[in-house]
Amino acid sequence: IMKRYPWEDFLGRAVRLEGATRPHPDTDRLYKGDMTNPVLLTHPIDTARRSGQPKLHYGRIGASNVLLKNSVLRDQLGIDCGVIAIEMEGSGIADATWTAGQQYLIVRGVCDYCDDQKNDLWQGYAAVAAAAYTRTLISSISLASYKGDN
Repeated sequence: IMKRYPWEDFLGRAVRLEGATRPHPDTDRLYKGDMTNPVLLTHPIDTARRSGQPKLHYGRIGASNVLLKNSVLRDQLGIDCGVIAIEMEGSGIADATWTAGQQYLIVRGVCDYCDDQKNDLWQGYAAVAAAAYTRTLISSISLASYKGDN
């Protein structure tokens, strides 16, 4: 909103880490439909997107405790439940915090599109992007507000 991107400083530090560099844009492929007859979709034009930088998405995210690689199910969950993504590794955190009556926040980097073309090419970069954003988010919280003094 304010056109500032402080997490990019942290993201820039990660280029030295193995597997953390941003893959080539041509490898970012989104498919629709049954994988017996996949349709490669063109990513929508987003004038607010900054070339070569991660984009933040806010919205409802579904959680699964099993690996999902089904674009038809993914698309139907979007329609039925309004989810913009499905994450598959935070369900243990969700279960534990729900049981304990606690709250949680999961910040995830998108590394695949929940389809049969799933691979690990974007996984390292997505993890680094999520970590950079999370570090920025945590550093923006003052100790006074955490203690409830504000």
